Amino acid sequence: MKRVKAAAKEIGATYYQGWRIDPWNEKLAMERNKAWMNRKMKEGYEIIDVGIDPTREVRSRFYEMGKDILTGYAVVPYGEYVQRPRER
Repeated sequence: MKRVKAAAKEIGATYYQGWRIDPWNEKLAMERNKAWMNRKMKEGYEIIDVGIDPTREVRSRFYEMGKDILTGYAVVPYGEYVQRPRER
C-alpha cells in the first residue's frame, strides 16, 4: 500500500483507506475493500493500476481479489496516466 499511497498522492487520486479491525478479521477486511472498489466502479471512477510490486515474490489475497473484480473494467496503467498531457 505504500506504493499505492505514494502514487495516489502524486496524481491527486483517492485510494482505499482501510480502517483498523481489532481483532483482525481478513474476511471482513476483504468485504470492505471489495465493496469500496465496486462502489467506485459503479460511480464511474477511472481506475489506475500502479502495477505489481517487484519486491514481493507472492501477491497478497487483496491484490488478487482486486484483479478479479477489475476483470473487464477499463483500467489505466499508472505509467500511461502520468504521461497524459494535462490541461492547464
